[in-house]
Amino acid sequence: MKQILVINFTRMGDIIQTTPLLEGLREKWPATQIDLLVMRGFQAIAELVPGIRQLLLWDQDESVSTLIRGDNLAQIYSYHRRFIDELRRCEYDLIINVTHSSESAVLLRLLRGREKRGIVMDELGRKLTAHPWIDYFFNVTANRSFNDFNLVDIYRRIGDLEAGQGSRLRLQVPPEADQQARRWLASLDAERRPFVVLQPGANRDNRRWPASNYATLARLLYERRWASLLLIGSGAETELAERIVSQAGVPLLNLAGKTDLAQLTALLGRCDLLVSNDTGSMHIAAAMNTPTVALFLATALPQETGAYTEDTIILQPRLDCAPCSHHIECPHLRCRQLITPAAVLEACDAMLTGTDRFTDEQVRVFRPVYNRDSMLQLRLVSREPLQLEQLTAVAYRLLWKRLLDAVPQSKSAEERCFIELTEDLPEQLDFLHRYDPPEDPAAVARAVSDCCITLTEAESLGHRGFVAAAQLDRTRDPQRLQQSLKEITAVNEELFQLEMQHEFIRPICVLYRFNRENMFSDELDYLAREGKKMYHAVEARTRLLRTFLQELLAAQPWYEQLQQRREECAHA
Repeated sequence: MKQILVINFTRMGDIIQTTPLLEGLREKWPATQIDLLVMRGFQAIAELVPGIRQLLLWDQDESVSTLIRGDNLAQIYSYHRRFIDELRRCEYDLIINVTHSSESAVLLRLLRGREKRGIVMDELGRKLTAHPWIDYFFNVTANRSFNDFNLVDIYRRIGDLEAGQGSRLRLQVPPEADQQARRWLASLDAERRPFVVLQPGANRDNRRWPASNYATLARLLYERRWASLLLIGSGAETELAERIVSQAGVPLLNLAGKTDLAQLTALLGRCDLLVSNDTGSMHIAAAMNTPTVALFLATALPQETGAYTEDTIILQPRLDCAPCSHHIECPHLRCRQLITPAAVLEACDAMLTGTDRFTDEQVRVFRPVYNRDSMLQLRLVSREPLQLEQLTAVAYRLLWKRLLDAVPQSKSAEERCFIELTEDLPEQLDFLHRYDPPEDPAAVARAVSDCCITLTEAESLGHRGFVAAAQLDRTRDPQRLQQSLKEITAVNEELFQLEMQHEFIRPICVLYRFNRENMFSDELDYLAREGKKMYHAVEARTRLLRTFLQELLAAQPWYEQLQQRREECAHA
């Protein structure tokens, strides 16, 4: 019997998104016992997670309160010491930490586990990572525009789950919460269906669709779709909800600030549709099999944090700057105004009746689908020209699926890896063919060519680094060792320059830096052995990414036409 601890100190939605990992671990090892460790502030949602042997709560706020009260540090230390000692009584077979924080890294170091995955603090205070998909998980924050994996699938791969293991979000509802949900719905007009829930709040103001738009949508749903309407939100969002009620001018059951999480979960499970910003409620609805129309504004990234279900439609403003950079504070509201109530009504109709009809050209529309490896991927429903970014994201998706867990160690293994790619290529081309031809096909082709030149340069650097590391392994001559170390320093500097100059190559370079920073010894044999692995990974990944990009470009119908025109011009 395995004993597993999963640590997640992040937001409510992230905890819900952990449930497929937990379910998949139970499917992988049926006799396993799983404990879940979360912040005490997320106890309410964690109590709804099924299949947990023990829910463990870390009261980080207690430390802050103690400091504010002016109590001495000994009390804080005493609390954490007792907490850690209690956890250390169990020696886990596996501990998975899916949290970025320094606190979780220190905690993971102190706990007893035969295997640890996640960020962990070493004895020198450095943050180390332990698992290829953990490396990727921390890479995502720096390279979000190239990530095509849903957070749930990243969690699943961290758990080494097979296709189909941990297939969906899950929450369980207490009977008394379900009874209260029934009473609320019984108070509505029984002749009016569907039951549509509106969630106008979000954790940031720039991710909130305007209250006036929610009011207009409520009016359209009530008058044109004969819907019964409910408003939900936290206690801090009651004023926002009241403003929508007053502006809508139609009956709305305002439950903002009146439900606990169990009741909210039960309520969403009994309704027909949720319209929501990127919020925890969206993930709750997915766990309860409730269809959702999700509005992704500002910095919200649908491919990464969208609800893990096919039963949703995602709307995003069609702007070149969407989604916003996390490093820019945008003063404008245009992205929130581009998605109109009429466009959201069309999405509601599509979810309720299955009649896909999207006429607003200012909105990107996506539907998530499970692909052949049981991972979720966004499929474009609306029309827009293909850009280099889509080709690159798909090429990276192919690369990481094939090369993140293991890098081919020979040319023949690399060729087999490429042959395996042909199994995934038709499906990925179908995703790309949803886009219209580029507005300037020649410009996209040139951009791909420029990317391939840069990748060839990085491949050469990887080979140079591999040769220099191998030299460390073969000689003890001081002069040759010095030459090898000098060459390694030069290669590292040139890789960093490429990373800074060419954004598209950063995921590979950042992963290389993660691995380099994880090196824990200065012994020459160790440096040589690990150095060869890292530089070989750079060489193989850049070579195959270049191949994937070229294959994806060559398979585009418009590219063949472009080549024909070039040949005609050459013979003219």
